[in-house]
Amino acid sequence: MKPTIVNVIFALVLIGGKFLLNKNFLKSMLENSIQLEEKGWELLNQRWIIFFIFLALLNELVWRTQTEDFWVKFKVFGILPITLIFTMLQIGLINKYKKHKNDSISGQFHNFVRSFQISNKTSVLILFLLCRLALI
Repeated sequence: MKPTIVNVIFALVLIGGKFLLNKNFLKSMLENSIQLEEKGWELLNQRWIIFFIFLALLNELVWRTQTEDFWVKFKVFGILPITLIFTMLQIGLINKYKKHKNDSISGQFHNFVRSFQISNKTSVLILFLLCRLALI
């Protein structure tokens, strides 16, 4: 039940940010690491909302129809790979809507070096994801 609640909360935070506060929380947390056009941020936000709702429903389905032993194994060995696969599937969207500010060799080198720097917001996101995994 806890993964259901956590995933619903994540979805509600993203929905609330979008509709109540007119703010894209994914963009706020990741914009220093990923430079996307506004349309890309909107699509990424929508996909994560749908994904969190999907995970909540999937967890409920497994929890209510399978044995407790299977459900525990699903929480540990199922949710994480599903999340990793979903995240990897977002690379196409990110590449499609990535902002290309500087295509020179020096600009590419700067972007390469910058890709290894972790911003405070990215650190918060990593901590957030680690906490999420701990709650599973």
